[in-house]
Amino acid sequence: MQRCIMILILSAISVSGWPEVIARDANGQKIGIVSGQERWYFSIVTPTQFTVRIQAESGQIQGDFVYFLETDCAGVPYLAQTYSNAVIRNGNAFWYGNGNAVQDVEFLSYNHPSTDSCVNQTVPEPSGVEAVPNDPAVTGVPNGLFVAPFRIELDSAGSPCVFNDRFECSMD
Repeated sequence: MQRCIMILILSAISVSGWPEVIARDANGQKIGIVSGQERWYFSIVTPTQFTVRIQAESGQIQGDFVYFLETDCAGVPYLAQTYSNAVIRNGNAFWYGNGNAVQDVEFLSYNHPSTDSCVNQTVPEPSGVEAVPNDPAVTGVPNGLFVAPFRIELDSAGSPCVFNDRFECSMD
């Protein structure tokens, strides 16, 4: 019963136009909706529904491993399953997970996130997702730095007030 009530309340909030917490780059361009923060990185959901983790002060996209089912980093590249519909940086390359998953695999090599060097080492992973070179037109994420520093703000566009009594309205 309590779960049903909570779902109804959350649905009412999202339908009523509750302001979103958004990130804007140093030029004022909207990057996307802030979905979380861990240490110096903010998780952002872009308008095209891809997730990216950005270091707020530098604009750097978080790096991670790119795995391969063959030695010498040959063949189809893969990301960890958690990166389906997410963009990562690996060395100087940018990748996103396209949703094509593999299960119970043993990766035989990987590219380290902070270098462009290949490591031949078996990495047992329960699953992975096929990696595709990032396309900014698809993901909304540049192949480089975001213009930093960026700012976090409430976006109440299309929703002038949080509640109908106008108590929480900004008085511009």
